[in-house]
Amino acid sequence: MVNPGWCRILIVYIVIFSAEVLGQTKEGDSCETKSGLYGTCKIIADCPSALSDYVNKGIFPSDICGYRRTQQSIICCAERSTGVSGSAVGERAKAKCQEYSKFAYERIFSPTLSGSIFSSSLECPIQTRTLIVGGSIAERREFPHMIQIGYISGSEVLWNCGGSLISPTFVLTAAHCLKNNVRGEAKLVRGGITNLTELTHVQTRDVIDRIYNPQYNYEKYHDIGLLKLNSGFDLNTFLRPACLYTQRHIPFTRAVASGWGKTGFFNDGSDQLLKVTLEAFTTTQCNDTYRRSINDQNSPLRNGIVEDLQICYGSTTKTRDTCEGDSGGPLQVIHPNTPQTKCMYDIIGITSFGVVGCGLDKNLPGVYTRVSNYLEWIENTVWPR
Repeated sequence: MVNPGWCRILIVYIVIFSAEVLGQTKEGDSCETKSGLYGTCKIIADCPSALSDYVNKGIFPSDICGYRRTQQSIICCAERSTGVSGSAVGERAKAKCQEYSKFAYERIFSPTLSGSIFSSSLECPIQTRTLIVGGSIAERREFPHMIQIGYISGSEVLWNCGGSLISPTFVLTAAHCLKNNVRGEAKLVRGGITNLTELTHVQTRDVIDRIYNPQYNYEKYHDIGLLKLNSGFDLNTFLRPACLYTQRHIPFTRAVASGWGKTGFFNDGSDQLLKVTLEAFTTTQCNDTYRRSINDQNSPLRNGIVEDLQICYGSTTKTRDTCEGDSGGPLQVIHPNTPQTKCMYDIIGITSFGVVGCGLDKNLPGVYTRVSNYLEWIENTVWPR
């Protein structure tokens, strides 16, 4: 006797899988359901929750990624992975992105004859047009998540790495920025600044914990870390967290890097925060750039550029690049505006390393840690349940 549940699946395959147009998203790609959950594109037979809903409740998933050439539907299965709390990976980051975006609004006091009235004004100098070597000066409040990391040398503080504020008390940066080989451990962070000579809105905090990703071993892989602060920053339009990009697939052909690092291999660091638009390079193109290091079995890059862990961005037309002092800073794209979330960036990468002699030639991409690969670790550390 044929199981009636499987008959229903067969019928739905005939009705729904007969679409004539093949979808653009493949099995294994990241996706987002209409309800905002993050998942992976799968056939229904490989998604237990969706299969159970259909067999037991007659509900077929409405979140379709695309179709196989056999006309089988590929659905967005929102049980890709879960954090220790059981929530889908990316959900906490998404909720915090919406929460922090409210600090893009400035509260304005408007005295009137009838009393005091406060209104809100969106302060959003983000440049949406296509736009640090070969870069341009960032506007005030354009990158309010930008952080400088300081190392104490005698009575002097040396600000030699960058980072991104992702919560009031945590800074996301490169693992190699948590400790400087010469100057020791990162001790201070500061934010709320664009021009280093204009410190009206600067805030400084002490670092109380340096958290390396567990897989980092001082090589070129898993170059990601967190700095925990002694107290939270006071969030405002000059200083607020960025969002985290939560999808494995990165479709952006261009992204923006920012930092106060050297403006060229032979130049000094910049007092002005600089931004530069970079182009995506394929893993193959990136491996060609670093072939000499890859061929050396003693090299910290002997396994080549690993696509799941790293992304590569540079310039094919001009000598645009990140440079010394930009390490740990963000590679970012503009977060899509919604009624709840405005004027935010998504961090897709962390500046990790580049070729010797940054900015001396085009077609030499830098390497950035792929943030979405470490999302569960970040969420469980920064926003534990």
